[in-house]
Amino acid sequence: MTTSYNDVQKFLAENKYPNQDTDVAVTQPPQPIAPVQPLISPEQISAQDIPAQCVAQIPVKSSHLRRYCTIFWNEKLCCANCPGFC
Repeated sequence: MTTSYNDVQKFLAENKYPNQDTDVAVTQPPQPIAPVQPLISPEQISAQDIPAQCVAQIPVKSSHLRRYCTIFWNEKLCCANCPGFC
């Protein structure tokens, strides 16, 4: 271990690591999230199918929420993530 800044600079250069102190990080602005469109019309939904249809509309990247809503239906939490179904 070293406390010398020059040793660190040398190590970075030898191992082809970027020097984060001198490189300016280029950040990209966050991409806007597209609204979720329901796959089926509200007329096709029966009262018994609301939990299943709601879970189907929750984005796939929210896998933990989808699983929670499938096992433990919580209308307040789950319906907040699939507007138009509850």
